[in-house]
Amino acid sequence: MKIDLSVGPIKIENATQRTICVLGQKGTGKTQTLKLIAYSLLSYDAGVYVFDLLNIIRIDGYRKIVVNKKDYDKGQMLATMMNSNKKMRVVIGFEGFLQGELTTFISDVFARWKPNNSIIIIDEIHEILPESVLGGEYSFEAERAIRHWRNAKDDSGNCGFVFSSQRPQFVSKKILSLCDGWLLYRVVGDRDRKPIENTLAGVIDDDKLRNMMAGLPQLSFLTGYWTDFYG
Repeated sequence: MKIDLSVGPIKIENATQRTICVLGQKGTGKTQTLKLIAYSLLSYDAGVYVFDLLNIIRIDGYRKIVVNKKDYDKGQMLATMMNSNKKMRVVIGFEGFLQGELTTFISDVFARWKPNNSIIIIDEIHEILPESVLGGEYSFEAERAIRHWRNAKDDSGNCGFVFSSQRPQFVSKKILSLCDGWLLYRVVGDRDRKPIENTLAGVIDDDKLRNMMAGLPQLSFLTGYWTDFYG
């Protein structure tokens, strides 16, 4: 099934075949954008799974499940539940987890979960897929899903990803390089702008990139740059 999204003026074609990143510092509109995307998906006959790693998201029309730290080793139970219903509309929040515990739980879920015709949304992706030089546990299962679930040939597949982060420098550069759609909100710090510039260099026109990077620190709430490499 093909899903074409409209989020304000942004058109995202064939969303179940896409990897979209939403980057910007705190208070720029990232979480609001994820909610708008999730809400727009209510009209489709598809699964939508929002991983709310900081437990701050509520979306009308979506079931909210909160996983407590005491259940950090029970990711397989959540995967089993989601495998039993391939068209869930759910926000999964996490409460009291340390970074390593959160990564363990997410890895257990992605190792056993078999979604199809779905959009998977992850808020604050750096919590589970951090840049290696910065330390922290890393979910290779989540990376594998982002790499391969678009074209999986078994009982999973046709899955798109949308993720966000307020600290681009903390996100694995391997993950940033997989993105084919970029929504960039205000980013002030040099260290957070650098990985954006490095990843996009050679992909978009030099003058356009230069102007974009110069404009990032001045953007207002829910105002940004959309760059699409799909096709």
